[in-house]
Amino acid sequence: MEKRLLLEERLLLEQLRETMRPSDYLHKIVSIADRDASVGAHLEARRDDFFEFRRKSSSLDHEHVGKICERMYGWSSNKVKFVRSQYDAFWGICGIGLQLQIYESLDVDNYWHVHVLHTQQYRQNCDYVFGHFLEHVPCL
Repeated sequence: MEKRLLLEERLLLEQLRETMRPSDYLHKIVSIADRDASVGAHLEARRDDFFEFRRKSSSLDHEHVGKICERMYGWSSNKVKFVRSQYDAFWGICGIGLQLQIYESLDVDNYWHVHVLHTQQYRQNCDYVFGHFLEHVPCL
């Protein structure tokens, strides 16, 4: 039953990924939480933590990551800013431990690839935001 719910959550998030805005991460998880009391309880208990993890992530200097994404993927500076805000929300979700596979945005995954390739800075960023290293799991 739990695996089936996780699959349904992934499918729902997959359908929504292209239309998401940074603030929508929490909104979409809340809609999932409405169907799953344990997710709802976890989200409610860690809501402030989510915003703190996201705030910490957004305070990091990623200018070089953005420049590389502009060159590698042909992104405009506005797209880099948008994807960065989604990435910060994603790190907020990772910080509170909701295992919902919500990094489904290919753009967020590509941004993560560039960030993680700067291993020393990535490790320092993880230590600052989470207190531990965040393993990269590719978006499939």
